[in-house]
Amino acid sequence: MLNIFANTIIREIISSIYKLPLQYSILIDGTQDIEGTEQEAICVRYVDHDLVPQEALVGFYEVSSTTGENLAKVATDVLLRLNLPLSGLRGQTYDGAANMSGDRKGAQARIREMQPLALYVHCVAHCVNLVTQAACKASSLTSDALDWLHKLGCLYKLSGKYKTKCVNIATAASGTVSNLGPLCQTRWTTRTPAIWSVLRQYESVLLSLEDMAQTDAPNTGVTARGLLERFGKGTTVLGLILATEVIQELECLNCTLQKQTETVSGMLSAANCVRTTLRAKRMEEKFQEIYSRATEKICMLNIEPISMPHIRRAPKRFIGNDTTAHTPTTPEKHYRADFFKVMDTVDMQLKERFHQSGLTILAKLEEVLLTGELDTAVVDQYPESNQRSLKVQLDMFKLQYPFKSTSEDAAILRSQLPEVCGFFDQV
Repeated sequence: MLNIFANTIIREIISSIYKLPLQYSILIDGTQDIEGTEQEAICVRYVDHDLVPQEALVGFYEVSSTTGENLAKVATDVLLRLNLPLSGLRGQTYDGAANMSGDRKGAQARIREMQPLALYVHCVAHCVNLVTQAACKASSLTSDALDWLHKLGCLYKLSGKYKTKCVNIATAASGTVSNLGPLCQTRWTTRTPAIWSVLRQYESVLLSLEDMAQTDAPNTGVTARGLLERFGKGTTVLGLILATEVIQELECLNCTLQKQTETVSGMLSAANCVRTTLRAKRMEEKFQEIYSRATEKICMLNIEPISMPHIRRAPKRFIGNDTTAHTPTTPEKHYRADFFKVMDTVDMQLKERFHQSGLTILAKLEEVLLTGELDTAVVDQYPESNQRSLKVQLDMFKLQYPFKSTSEDAAILRSQLPEVCGFFDQV
């Protein structure tokens, strides 16, 4: 019975697509079920008569292999079964895994060999999240500090006794309290509030952990003692402050990219603006400022100063008998390298993640719509576009209805009579 319902719903979705200009995109994402079987969720994205984007899940499909070639075969087979012609495919959206996004052997490349107009775009908000993740994991200084912060949030959430102690101590110290919580394991760009919450009430956190460590609770007591040791080290403070210097700009970028009024060219400009800002931070003076802030806070809290980790001596076969491997002589010199490593990772990741050929072509198509200036090299690739009619209609449309984004354009068309919308069919 469920299969009958599912097939009926899918047939209705496909029939609604056939009533429109046959242009659609596909979205594919995979995961393993509880038995470890790889399944791919396939969705179809299209624009309805009211110019509202629609996404419809058409099914979960078990795959025997996750290579780009096999996943491309699965996608084309699903489209064939749904009677959706490949000629109408205009876009592909997957994650950034090599088997999906690879330029030569990825699923998107295999499909573009059959349909060059099926542009591949990796979700820009997801790209920002991956940039943040790579930056935070580039150095053990930041990754360890965030791991301890997450464990502190878990203790605060799971132990009502510790939560009560922390709230009482923070309220007595400052009159206000900020809730702690575990970090989201997938949304890296939402971690700034949790970091600032701990930094603002760091002394209350230490006092509550010290109080909790003296209890007889077998699990929470041991956890509290371990966290007290880690948060009592100056390197944890330095790691948290360094993490905020990277995440806060990327968090602003993530919020900007998800606005409905955002344009493709605007998204690329915003990413470039954040990249320029972070590159300006990559300087000795900025590291000295971060290190001084951390040192000042450590002295105020009276905790263990920033110290160097144990550095293992490199084997002689790597450094030779007469050459001594370079080792930093002070903690400041040691963590300076971590600072530049994090900043270089951000810069490289932003450059690579946002340098997408699909986004570049979409930005050119968007520019044609917003400016009215035809880029014949791009427009002529699409058989549904008539260059002469498009130019005439764009001139008339822009003269009558000013707009600054594609969403405003769609809103204007939705408000018009059907006869008027039909008059601007190329737009």
